[in-house]
Amino acid sequence: MMEHVFYISELDSLKYFNKMFSRLYFGAEFCEYLLPSRNDLQKAKNFCERNKIKFSFITPPCTDVGIKAVENLFSALPKNSEIIFNDYGVFNLIKNNSNFIPVLGRLLVSVKRDPRINFNQKFKKYFQLSNLNNKDFQRFLLKQKIFRLELDNVLQGYSFKPLKDISTSLYYPYVYITVSRKCLMGNCSKVMRFSDSETTQNKSFCRENLAIAELKDSKYPIIIKGNSQFYQNNSKPFNLSRYKINRLVFMPKIP
Repeated sequence: MMEHVFYISELDSLKYFNKMFSRLYFGAEFCEYLLPSRNDLQKAKNFCERNKIKFSFITPPCTDVGIKAVENLFSALPKNSEIIFNDYGVFNLIKNNSNFIPVLGRLLVSVKRDPRINFNQKFKKYFQLSNLNNKDFQRFLLKQKIFRLELDNVLQGYSFKPLKDISTSLYYPYVYITVSRKCLMGNCSKVMRFSDSETTQNKSFCRENLAIAELKDSKYPIIIKGNSQFYQNNSKPFNLSRYKINRLVFMPKIP
């Protein structure tokens, strides 16, 4: 049975929610400075309770400071929450915590992502490779009790075969390309600093502004938001059953 997920990074986007969704993804996937406050987490929890849907907390690559900030939010999460980690330091915090369910984030899947790549048949199989093709890596995930992997709807698809007990999620319509410690939008605004577990400056500039790069010989413009890059892929997803995709993650806006 397919599970439909609504993924947001700010509470204002809840206005796009509808009853087809049975789970909420909420958090910061790309920048530790954009982690939600405890108050926003509580509001997200209340929304899930009112609408009788499940909750998953999505977390970014982290410095030591960011890992501490993520840890400080754990007590605000519902029991048995999924934590989608994009940093093995965050996973190290939760791997022995029975209150949380770890999920491997899409930033830790090493598939080629640039939409300018030539995906003709000669090269397609190469570009479909990722760390998920390594069976030992999949066995390691299972040994660590990680049973779900997050995927992007990349143009070329994938060629791995999930082991038994592994399920996957597919994000759409925005495909993540890359992330950096350098933030174009952050350099245009005040630098944000942590105060205890939260950032003190206004985060709206990073969230509301983006740049679009029209690339030669590419029909997919690159969308730059904060410290990350994306493209939009509205084409039909590749074979869902082959990769044991049983969860579709919809982003109404670029996170």
